[in-house]
Amino acid sequence: MDGGTPQWRPQRRRQREPQPQRLRIAVLGPVRAWRDGTPLDLGPVRRQAVLSVLVLRPGVLVSHEQLLDALVVRAAQSLRAHYPDGCLFVDLCAHSTGGRHKLAPQRVLRRLLRSLGAADSEVPNDLDELTAAWRAATSSLRLLLVLDDALGTRQIRPLLPAGPGSLVIVAGRRRLPGLDADRRVTLEPLETGAAVSLLRHIVGEDRADREPDATHELARLCDGLPLALRIAGTRLQTRPAWTLAYLVDRMAGDEHRLGELSAGDRSVEAAFRLSYDQLTPEQQRGFRTLGVAPTVEFDLLLAAAMLDRPSREAERTLESLVDTSLLPAEREQALAGLDGLDGLDECEVS
Repeated sequence: MDGGTPQWRPQRRRQREPQPQRLRIAVLGPVRAWRDGTPLDLGPVRRQAVLSVLVLRPGVLVSHEQLLDALVVRAAQSLRAHYPDGCLFVDLCAHSTGGRHKLAPQRVLRRLLRSLGAADSEVPNDLDELTAAWRAATSSLRLLLVLDDALGTRQIRPLLPAGPGSLVIVAGRRRLPGLDADRRVTLEPLETGAAVSLLRHIVGEDRADREPDATHELARLCDGLPLALRIAGTRLQTRPAWTLAYLVDRMAGDEHRLGELSAGDRSVEAAFRLSYDQLTPEQQRGFRTLGVAPTVEFDLLLAAAMLDRPSREAERTLESLVDTSLLPAEREQALAGLDGLDGLDECEVS
């Protein structure tokens, strides 16, 4: 191999009809995936998109593994028949725990090239050379590539296949506005009916139905977050003498709610902290400040006053928090998702 960019190609190539030479991108962002177990509807993505991005609010999923099982794997399985050259999966580890570190594009590209049959001696180390080799290798392929737990656009761009016949599904907590997309889908918290159904399933229908008002109130206090609902349900499972009303009473005060939503190594606070730790100092200050607002709804003037910033600067901070999925997109209800989560204030995360 000479000193230039390696011109590696897969050993076996198939003859196919020419594909349209336009890269179509779809982004699957924070999707209502918990309704009756219905498959994720990718709509036009099935036929023409090359990139799909799934964005998730912290705590919306019960665990990292359930994201894969409930959404990404299901979508990949339903689509893989359209991509005969293979289905590849990479966990980018942007919000991982247990000492795992997020993967740099160089490391991912080396893995991807080896997965397509490249020998170690053919895989370069330089990012530009790796990117060129990956694009050359995929220019004529139809691949399904799943990139889970992505952090940002810079991590994703080098990994995109070159040919228009492949599909990339990117899942992460951020909305990734730097990626052009044909379609974006957002996974939101559960609506009241679905949240109550999940609680009844975990706690037991008979037990929940004996306290219907408390069941609905517990679902409300969990803000529709499946992680919170699972933790609350698990606590009731392991405390058979507790009534649902007793747990509701323990969670009634905002200052105690985060502490109650913890079981073993799982907690709502930890889920939010993983996202919080990725913020810039200005974003962290904004999140903490808005988290202790006296109301759950606000306008831009109130936000600017609380942040002690000009309106335009405050708006940029709000928009950046929306892109991280720590604030809902609707500014007039921007604090609704933080109601009861203001324990993440200066005392705990500064």
